[in-house]
Amino acid sequence: MSALPAARGPAAARCRSHLATIGAILVLGGCQGPGASREPVDTFAYVGRDRCVECHEDENAAFLGSDHDRAMDVAADSTVLGDFSGAEARANGVTARFDRRDGRFFVTTDGPDGAQHRYEVRYTFGVRPLQQYLVAMDGGRLQRLPWSWDSRPREDGGGRWFHVYGDLPIGSSDLLHWTRPSQNWNRMCAECHSTRLEKNYDPGTASYRSTWAEIDVSCEACHGPASGHLAWAAKNEKKRRQNDRPHDDPRGFPTRLHDAAGGTWLRRPEAVTASRTAATTSTELNVCARCHAHRLPIHPFRYGDAFLDAYAPSVLRDPLYYPDGQVREEVYVYGSFLQSRMYAAGVLCTDCHEPHSTRLRAEGDDLCSRCHDPGRFATKRHHFHESSSAGARCVSCHMPETTFMQVDARRDHSFRIPNPAISGQIGSPDACTACHTDKTVRWAAEKMAAWYGRRRVERGREPFGPVFAAALQGAPSARDQLIRIAGQEKQSGIVRATALSLLRRFPGAASLAALQRGVSDDDPLVRREAAAAVDFLSPADRQPILAPLLRDSVRAVRLAAAHALAGSPRSHVSPEAKELLEKGLREYEESLRFMLDDPAANVRLGDFYATRGEAAKAEAAYLRAIDMEPAYVIAYVNLADYYESQHRDEAGRTILLRGLRRSPRNGALHFALGLACIRTDRRQEGIEHLASSVSLEPANPRFAHAYALALAEAGASDRARTILESALERNPYARDIGVALVALCRSSGRFDLAVRHAEQLRRAFPEDRELSLMAERLRAELRGRSRRPATPP
Repeated sequence: MSALPAARGPAAARCRSHLATIGAILVLGGCQGPGASREPVDTFAYVGRDRCVECHEDENAAFLGSDHDRAMDVAADSTVLGDFSGAEARANGVTARFDRRDGRFFVTTDGPDGAQHRYEVRYTFGVRPLQQYLVAMDGGRLQRLPWSWDSRPREDGGGRWFHVYGDLPIGSSDLLHWTRPSQNWNRMCAECHSTRLEKNYDPGTASYRSTWAEIDVSCEACHGPASGHLAWAAKNEKKRRQNDRPHDDPRGFPTRLHDAAGGTWLRRPEAVTASRTAATTSTELNVCARCHAHRLPIHPFRYGDAFLDAYAPSVLRDPLYYPDGQVREEVYVYGSFLQSRMYAAGVLCTDCHEPHSTRLRAEGDDLCSRCHDPGRFATKRHHFHESSSAGARCVSCHMPETTFMQVDARRDHSFRIPNPAISGQIGSPDACTACHTDKTVRWAAEKMAAWYGRRRVERGREPFGPVFAAALQGAPSARDQLIRIAGQEKQSGIVRATALSLLRRFPGAASLAALQRGVSDDDPLVRREAAAAVDFLSPADRQPILAPLLRDSVRAVRLAAAHALAGSPRSHVSPEAKELLEKGLREYEESLRFMLDDPAANVRLGDFYATRGEAAKAEAAYLRAIDMEPAYVIAYVNLADYYESQHRDEAGRTILLRGLRRSPRNGALHFALGLACIRTDRRQEGIEHLASSVSLEPANPRFAHAYALALAEAGASDRARTILESALERNPYARDIGVALVALCRSSGRFDLAVRHAEQLRRAFPEDRELSLMAERLRAELRGRSRRPATPP
């Protein structure tokens, strides 16, 4: 029986310790040997890094001590960086104490009940610029503690304990509390920190028996199982030693990480930037993206498959990104990189990052100068800064930093040209004033205009930030601009996909035509978003548009089509079409069941069953999500909606009250309960809950609309008008709010206000003929009233 290491020493001992782990599979609570692991996928089997080291000593030497090597480890003297000598830390009224005994490490902090408990640290998680720690809980769970060690040098502010959420109060019932599912290692973290991770979730017992082949991100995490490579090496000893092999030879691996095209970077004498001699393949990026993308798992990953066969990556959605594509939340690089001209030119991750050490291939501007002529770019004529200043560094302008988890500064990989004018317009970060903190964005925009001219054109790429910002506000003028961006060949696929996703806000013939073009686009990300965005059509009308995508070669596209077609009628379709649809729906259901330990997946599964009319399965899926995470509000709301569709209003009200007991300050729950109360003749109670929803989320136009209508029906017209006017001020393109406000003003005899608001609507929606006619009728009515003779006394 192989055992996991208890400690790690210097480099040689670390290597021996790693080799001892090879083939060992951890089962939380005990260890088992290789016989306990699952059968290898297809004909490939994992062999462990000890076999790799026999031929790849240099790569192993680079790997030892790297971020991948230290991605996860057994807690021991040689791996734990934090101060466990009785140190204490405090944040948001919670205290943590760190101590050790008999070579074991402990943290005393708030548990799931809010009381102080002492927990043993089982594993370290990461190494720089912070180290986190994992605690074993019931049901085979590992949970990530919020208390982390700042591993930066003390002169940089490190060498201290801190809370990853800073000053944000996180109570024990909060979604983000360290004992909740959102902080669970098995589901949220494990796949990207260990090799051949098998989650082994049992939905019957809601427990895990998670296993791994190697505790860290080892060779086969990227290259795939190496049994075939060993066989290849034995048969091709002479070729292996001579390094004589074609670029596209996988050498016994299930996939070939090296670029099959064999391209190299060459800077021609007349060029200031290098170009690639041959087009690149996506294999390497597919592997890196597994862990460096914000994505939703949809199927077990198989080496050699396309990235979108196992994951559904996020496009540039709010709140993950700013409207111009800059990073807002933690999105792990991939989505930023897809926007870049670097990606379009064929740059690969390993062009800049050495894959075994995970270090940059050169430091500072020397890395950029490998492809970009320093005589052109590393000069004051280009950057207009003193050469010794931070502003002269390439990354200061083109890769600004965003800090996550208090200390982890990560650079934006979209490699954009700063545009302070657009940043000032849409409220996104500006690289210039991030350094020049005493200056304004307007000052930066004027400087840029003076240096480079008023208009910067990035090789035919239209700046999309203002368009996306306008679309998010609902501005009708954004529709045609979104359609134009979606059709620009030089625009990146993720931007075009995002443009199509935003078109769902503008239902109509023009949007539909653009989406129909999108479903046949060469880029699978564009096809997927186009399929998802036709949801403004009825299920029957979606069918002829999306049915062909059920045969798409990419799983993420097929699943998007199946999701959109789940409620399609089966009548009036051929047996072949019906069989194809049922096959797609089975695949979609299997994808959701793949993530049964995720509350969100259970809600989506409940929605799917509800659409299919499978009542018992729908209710069970919603309740499973609630049991899994009682603070997951959408589960209560969707279950209540389902109960309402089944004419079970009291059951819906009961489940919403249950949710409010858990999350009393959630606007969505108050809103849903308010509507439920009004439907069941509890009008005053409903109005009170609607009032709470608006108080908690004053910027939500749906909440304000419903609350105002309820007030108006109760005779409180003045209060209703105030609510609608406030909502329209916050959401100037909320058409329903504006129409309701006009109607309310007219019905209460305020024709002057009705005309004023109708004119505002007409200006906001200049192509809306219905609103223009409404404004004309109101103006005529107001003129008629002004000419009417006064009634004699």
